[in-house]
Amino acid sequence: MATAKQITFYLSVIFISFFLFQGITTCNAAESQTTALLKNGTVAVMPFFTGEYSSQIEAGRPPLQFLLDQIAAEEGDKNSTGEKTLTKLMYEALQERSTLRLIPQDAVQEGFARISIDSMSDTPLAIAVRLGKGLQADYVVVGIVWEYKERIGSKMAAAEPATVSFSAFLVDVAAAKRIWREKYTKTQQSLSDNLLKAKEFFKQGGKWLTAEELAGYGIKKILVSFPL
Repeated sequence: MATAKQITFYLSVIFISFFLFQGITTCNAAESQTTALLKNGTVAVMPFFTGEYSSQIEAGRPPLQFLLDQIAAEEGDKNSTGEKTLTKLMYEALQERSTLRLIPQDAVQEGFARISIDSMSDTPLAIAVRLGKGLQADYVVVGIVWEYKERIGSKMAAAEPATVSFSAFLVDVAAAKRIWREKYTKTQQSLSDNLLKAKEFFKQGGKWLTAEELAGYGIKKILVSFPL
């Protein structure tokens, strides 16, 4: 027959287990609700812009919190090809996700052209929030092109490989905050340069990629962690 001390111990275990279970259930429900809210929201892909990578970013300062004047490249240093290509690739990759409600890119471009931007006082985050509100979007994808260098040569023999480096962010418009970020930097290497990358080299077609092809590979790679 169980003693009073044993009975008290068993009741304590049952009591604690019950509340732990309740906590786990509540937590899971909250996570499911958050995921559902994200999936039901509308998304806009803001045009990518060319940025200048700095030691402050390397040290961990969030790029979206810089003033545009501090992070955006000078007019002569902008890579318009990289900006347009990465914007297009991001939109097309997200278009493949049936759960997303994506705002048409031409509507985003028109909305972006309408908003006033002051590079001395605006941050990329503030611009994304303003764009999102104007488009009635719940989330805005922001992209920064750090480097976009085209391959020199052919797919079989390249004198210089393509290099692509960019960061992508997801902004919650209502909360005015970043909820996701990824960075991709890649200069393609040949098998002779790095045998450890053989699997990746053949996955990319076993050839020297153009900058657009490398960027497309990078977009798909970072979107693995995309929360929508």
